Amino acid sequence: MPAGPAGDQGECLFVARRGARTCALPAVWDQMAQSGFSLGRRPGGGLPGVPRGVVAHSQLGCGRPHAAREAGTLGRAGAAAGPGRSRGGCSRWGASWARALVVALCLMAGGAPALAALPARGAAVGLPPAVIPAPFGVNIHFTRTTAAEWKLLAESGFRIARTDLTWTAVQPGTAPPNFQSSGYDSLVRHLLALHIRPMLILDYCNPAFPSLATVPGRAAFARFAAAAARHFRGDHVIWEIWNEPDGGFWSCTGQPAPAGAGAYTALAAAASAAIHRANPAALVVGPAAARFDMAWFARLAQDGLLRDIQGFSVHGYGANTPEEAVPEWQALHAFLAAHPVDGRTLPMISGEWGFETYQHPPAGWCCTYGVQADYLVRMMLDNLKAGVAYSIWYDFRDCSAPDAPAGQCHYGVVTQTLQPKPSFTAMRVLTQTFAGQRYVASADVAACGAGEQAIRLDQGGEAFWSTGPSGRSGRFYVGSGRVTLVSQDGVRRQVTAPGGVLTTTYHRAVTYVLGAGSVLPPPPPAQPAVMDSLTALLSYFYAHSVSGNLNALGGAALAVGTGGEAVLIWPPLCGVSAYRLYRSPAKGPAHWALLTTTRAAHWYGRLPSGRWRLAVAAVGPSGGSGPRSTAATVTVPRAAGS
Repeated sequence: MPAGPAGDQGECLFVARRGARTCALPAVWDQMAQSGFSLGRRPGGGLPGVPRGVVAHSQLGCGRPHAAREAGTLGRAGAAAGPGRSRGGCSRWGASWARALVVALCLMAGGAPALAALPARGAAVGLPPAVIPAPFGVNIHFTRTTAAEWKLLAESGFRIARTDLTWTAVQPGTAPPNFQSSGYDSLVRHLLALHIRPMLILDYCNPAFPSLATVPGRAAFARFAAAAARHFRGDHVIWEIWNEPDGGFWSCTGQPAPAGAGAYTALAAAASAAIHRANPAALVVGPAAARFDMAWFARLAQDGLLRDIQGFSVHGYGANTPEEAVPEWQALHAFLAAHPVDGRTLPMISGEWGFETYQHPPAGWCCTYGVQADYLVRMMLDNLKAGVAYSIWYDFRDCSAPDAPAGQCHYGVVTQTLQPKPSFTAMRVLTQTFAGQRYVASADVAACGAGEQAIRLDQGGEAFWSTGPSGRSGRFYVGSGRVTLVSQDGVRRQVTAPGGVLTTTYHRAVTYVLGAGSVLPPPPPAQPAVMDSLTALLSYFYAHSVSGNLNALGGAALAVGTGGEAVLIWPPLCGVSAYRLYRSPAKGPAHWALLTTTRAAHWYGRLPSGRWRLAVAAVGPSGGSGPRSTAATVTVPRAAGS
């Protein structure tokens, strides 16, 4: 067995069924040992950095050891179990109690596990679920590391780890690939123990084999890919074929860089077919493009790549802010929708993207630590809005000192010496605040004013921020009279929101809302809410020489001319995607009828003659109606009405 990372002090215990494994901290084992149960230990299967309270593997949510490793690489847990006993010397009756004891002790040690379990080992491998934090991942550049780094990775909130599975690292010569000595066995085992899904990039050339420009070279690469897929079958690995073939990494193939579409497609087709022969349920993605290049994507599609992958991965470099990439994702989605595979649109994957930091950035260079934190959170949320299946941040750890020359060494959320940056805290707060929620919809950006953004999740979670100057006041629809605001660095406070509308300040950092309520149902309140009218409305009527009366209407302003012409204008309310205008007779039963729905910030039309009461309903991102209030009676002359 390969030596574990420094500080590896955990142990693994086989309980319950044969081959099932439960892992916990040494402190938990000490308490179990004192409990009087006869439990067989398995030394050397350590899980460094597993946070207190996290129970990993087997029935408690981790999957089971690799069959190959049970049989050979890692050895066996002991002799064959006798009647009524499972391997590890624990009776089936005792094992069930042991599992309960492990959970109880872990809860006592550090609270309920907050990590979602991966699917059972051997289950069909698909995209990560759209429930936060499952779609959020990070690049790493190690196979073995310290207990301190494992602990930080677990606490960060990332649930996918992307790294190179370099051909030469596992197969330096013509001998069969060795995933044990290269450290990848250890890496995958530790990631799964922390409930982090591995994303392994099959990449780079191997001088021991022919050039990838040749058929024998591509066949050798495909055998390497198949060996990896076979070895890690059942470990929920996402396989990516190459890294940025449209960039400099393709030059080792002996072909012109960037890769021609046909050259990359030929390699991907050979590798994908081999992977699926080894594991028909495998998830294969590509092309890991370095940038959005629709012309190159079109050539890839023409050459048949889309049939060889189950996800289309692109790196977002080139956009100066997360929001700048949203139109690119929208264009890519339209492209993929126009090129369906078996009647379905391939999912989009943000396979790598980040922003480099300096404590004192050079002129024109991004970013300060605070800006990086803002961009990380906004990138994750913007990508959800754009329909991206999952997103990988680059990178986890810096590879040089904070003020070293510009390069690729300052993208991490922790420094080279493992000091968390503000982006680390921001990621942890995001995933903890919205854990278990999924994206529902975004507010109409036009309704949010200049540079304001907002999204809504499915369990009362909302978020808002500004892409322009910080500190501008505005109103945000939350649909509840009292909510909790959470800052990007985790500070919480409760605030009131009269009528479900929050008066707040927008910042470049994201603010989270918890407890956003369901929208108010009809009919509107019986009493009018008198609010300031808009001078813009009067200006409109003066310009058009129309006379009429002016009434306050839920923060909006209404004017009706003598001919029944009506204009309704309201101030943009961020968090509202549309407005509904209701009418009801001024006297008699309160039977509210929908007059119109509009996404614009104004409405112009004609009202029938008679006396009417009008109400505005703000429509939230989830489609329901928001706070309403009625105006004073509007009278339209019968002779002029229609």
